[in-house]
Amino acid sequence: MLQLKLSLLSNSVLFADYNSFWQQLSEEKRIINRIPFVNKAGQQYDIEAISSLVQVKGKSFCCLLVNDLPNKKTEELLLRTISEATSAKIGQDFFEALAKFITISLNISRCIISECIDVDRTRVRTLAYTKNKELVKNVVHDEEGTPCKLVM
Repeated sequence: MLQLKLSLLSNSVLFADYNSFWQQLSEEKRIINRIPFVNKAGQQYDIEAISSLVQVKGKSFCCLLVNDLPNKKTEELLLRTISEATSAKIGQDFFEALAKFITISLNISRCIISECIDVDRTRVRTLAYTKNKELVKNVVHDEEGTPCKLVM
């Protein structure tokens, strides 16, 4: 991978002038760009290229992380599917259906929909909680010492 040329990844403007790109990366330490990508089948879609400056034993390297991004039509279809699946639900049924469809649609292992139950936002009650695409019993818990604290 040390010999990989960026032009093999994309012919985008981002990598057109490598010297300018390297200068910008050296100054900013991290660059995030959305660029077009064409796969082997000829399909074009956007990717997110996250370039980070990494220094090892006095040498500088560019660490490039590439994520493909869903296109607008995919996002709209996902939102419409979730909306249609939950529109007839109310109350607790709505939250449970929403958690299930988010988990299934995004192919994630967990979805937690919760609300703060105190003014200081230190205690939370789950309204719906799915684990491995199945509903789990709702819980009340303190935020301290959990990743949720960062969000709240």
